[in-house]
Amino acid sequence: MGPGALSGRDALHGFAEEAGDFDVVYCDVDKDGYPDCWRAARDRIGVGGLWLCDNTIWSGRVATGSDPEDRATASIQEHNRLVAEDTRYVGSLVPIRDGLMTALRVE
Repeated sequence: MGPGALSGRDALHGFAEEAGDFDVVYCDVDKDGYPDCWRAARDRIGVGGLWLCDNTIWSGRVATGSDPEDRATASIQEHNRLVAEDTRYVGSLVPIRDGLMTALRVE
C-alpha cells in the first residue's frame, strides 16, 4: 500500500460513518479491499450516481490471469465481475492509465 492510501478496512469504517446516499463514490484503496468496498457502496449510490474505481486493468493482469498467490489481481478480478453482474448498473472499463471502472446506476 502506497503512502497516503487507505486500507479497505479504514475506508469501509469511514464510509459506514457517513449517512445517506451518494452521487459519486471513488474507490482507490488497497486492491484486496475493492470487492468489500463495492459491496458497501453499491446500494448507497443513488440512481444516476457513479461508482469509479482506479487500477482495474492492473497492467493487463486482470485479463491475462495471475499467479494464484497474487491476491491483488484476484481481488480486482472479483470486483470487476461483481460490478459487471449488477444489473442496476451499466459499467465499463476505461483503458486510461491502469484502468478506470466506471459504473452508472440506472435503477
